[in-house]
Amino acid sequence: MHPLLRETKKIIVKEALLSPGSRLVVAVSGGPDSVALLYVLFALAPELELSLKIAHLDHGLRGEESLRDAESVRQHAARLLIPLVLEKVEVREHAQRTGRSVEHAARIIRYDFLYRVAKEFQAQAVAVGHTADDQAEEVLLRLLRGTGAAGLSGMNIGKGTPIIRPFLYFPKSMLLSYLRRQGISAVLDSSNLDRQYLRNRVRLDLLPYLATNFNPNISKTLIQTAAILRDEDALLSELTLQAQKTVFIQEGEKTGPSGDPLRMELALSPFLAQPLAIQRRLLEAVFWQMAQRPGFRQIEQLLSIARGRDPGKRVHLPSGLRAAIIADRLVFYFPQGIKPGRGDLVYTPTKTYAVRVESPGVTPVPELGRTFEFRATYYQPAQRLEPGAEYLDLDRLSFPLLIRPPEKGDRFHPLGALGRKKVSDFLIDCKIPREKRCEVPILVSAGRIAALIGLRIDNHFRLTPATRQVLEVRIGPYEWS
Repeated sequence: MHPLLRETKKIIVKEALLSPGSRLVVAVSGGPDSVALLYVLFALAPELELSLKIAHLDHGLRGEESLRDAESVRQHAARLLIPLVLEKVEVREHAQRTGRSVEHAARIIRYDFLYRVAKEFQAQAVAVGHTADDQAEEVLLRLLRGTGAAGLSGMNIGKGTPIIRPFLYFPKSMLLSYLRRQGISAVLDSSNLDRQYLRNRVRLDLLPYLATNFNPNISKTLIQTAAILRDEDALLSELTLQAQKTVFIQEGEKTGPSGDPLRMELALSPFLAQPLAIQRRLLEAVFWQMAQRPGFRQIEQLLSIARGRDPGKRVHLPSGLRAAIIADRLVFYFPQGIKPGRGDLVYTPTKTYAVRVESPGVTPVPELGRTFEFRATYYQPAQRLEPGAEYLDLDRLSFPLLIRPPEKGDRFHPLGALGRKKVSDFLIDCKIPREKRCEVPILVSAGRIAALIGLRIDNHFRLTPATRQVLEVRIGPYEWS
């Protein structure tokens, strides 16, 4: 038995990566690492009682070479009599549409594909061919991009997760030795030599330079450091998961095309009660759950606005993601979907309506889920004005009235104020969240704002000793038919 088979079996058993009788999806690109993984798992399958399925995704990036890779994987599947799922996607188009880099888009699409195949196959996990060499590259890459202890701990071997990496402790040379001895061919991906990609420059230039000029065992040193940090990260991760139970408020019904949430909320008080290290990890968790990469600068910006608790404060993040303080929460969401965008996208009115009120009575506004009751009465100076209603001088109003959302440039003279004020400024003073301001009903009479119903009437329409008739306005629930 080749040492690679023997050591892989030990790792699977020691790390409890798979249980006997498991179904397993093997991600095979056609390159040496994934092909070696396929043949090793095939050889171990009878002993470990595994059922295998191959998954291959053509990213549509390398033309004829991609077709060659797919055909190579087909041949391996046919030789081993293992079922194959093969699909093609246009990664570059997806990257342009979402504002992600090609590398980032490819990674997201690839894992979405693998998870879907695993679900259809009812697999326990997906096996990928990452090696110790990949681990060293990944740690150095994350260090260059900026990350915390979680990032520097590198990739996880996969115990208890949907992705397992049985080769993560083995050097690539060990895999190549196995392929040569077994006479198994594999294709080479020419894009791995393209230095426009940072990962390739790390592998081809930086690691060899460090090994030659600083530490001949740099890869081993990086892997050992990652192992130490991984143990410490496991403890912090457990503490973060516990904190999520009290901090995270997720609107799960709003999901993106890959199943990622389009909106998440953090309760500020329990968030700020956590140690700083856990706060950072909670914010990183939000980024990952919303399919974004967390960066140090963005995390620090978010920590700053969270500590300030200032309603209306917001941070613009990549791919159209926005974060804002709304009431007692830190809210993350994509106001215009997952796509690049500039400017203030936090406030995007979602309620558009214009409802005429022809006469006193009940007027429904389905867009707000409310009815508005208008009752005309004679004014009695001694009458008691009940809370929960607006009282306006009916003789100063002109029917038909109009109920609509706030519009840019709206002004009125709030009752009790010294003069006219922008409606937008008034709503800020009232601490109405930006995303809720479009739901404030404006009552208009002959083109003039008479009231922000439920908040304040205009001074011109107030009751005075000269008032003869009163229009009482109340808000009620809308009875959906």
